[in-house]
Amino acid sequence: MKIELKKFGNLLTSRQDGREALAAIEPLLLNMVDNETLELDFDGVITFTPSWAD
Repeated sequence: MKIELKKFGNLLTSRQDGREALAAIEPLLLNMVDNETLELDFDGVITFTPSWAD
């Protein structure tokens, strides 16, 4: 499964925005099959902070 982070913007900085992104992504993650690879695509993302990733 490939998740394009640019769908959430090109400046991924705030903890609140990261929570909202997780809420959108979580159903996809819960439906992953065993041995499926997860790819995070950072193309188009200018800033990615630890706060967003929390």
